[in-house]
Amino acid sequence: RDFAATMPSTSPTGTRRKSPLAKLPPKSPKLAPLAPLSPRLGGLGEGQVFPAEQVGYFLWVACRQNEEEEARRLLGVKFEGAAYKPTAVLSFRGLGGKTPLHAAAFANAAAIARALLDAGANVDSLDGYGNTSLLTAAQEGHLEVVKVLLERGAVPGKSNAFGDDAAAVARRYGHLECEALVVEAAAVASPDSFAAPRSPLARGFASGANKLAFNGNSS
Repeated sequence: RDFAATMPSTSPTGTRRKSPLAKLPPKSPKLAPLAPLSPRLGGLGEGQVFPAEQVGYFLWVACRQNEEEEARRLLGVKFEGAAYKPTAVLSFRGLGGKTPLHAAAFANAAAIARALLDAGANVDSLDGYGNTSLLTAAQEGHLEVVKVLLERGAVPGKSNAFGDDAAAVARRYGHLECEALVVEAAAVASPDSFAAPRSPLARGFASGANKLAFNGNSS
């Protein structure tokens, strides 16, 4: 039953009084919940189009939740405009200014990262803190995503707003295989500025001497 309908409209003195509901503030609009809404755009009819911002948001969510099927489906959606321009959704900015590629890197979604790059995502786009997707993946220790991004031309030495690059954050969080891989890629990209991994374990990964490294031999 409606709560307002159960309240008397007049007081015992005969004067009309306001419903308590009139004092409540209006409800503020809420963003769509993150999970699970798949398939988020419902049935896609022939020639149906959607606002690019809506497609970009749902793509970002699918990447963040590592929903490969949904992400690929959204990459094929047509949206409003004279022509299909993937960059309109690939450059969508979510929390922290992160793109769908950043979201995929954070979620360890290597297959989605490949699909985004195939669609034209900028491999070196920066979030609101100057982080690349490579730096994000290295910080989380997602080795497969690091490999994908480096294979697709990610610049290994890009630093964020705090002066950290992918190798530095990987080392800080103990992701030594990621550190070694990024340093090796940096050496190939800029041989003259090559700097060996700082940690003994990462040096072992880089040289292939894993057993020596794990035995604590840093020579």
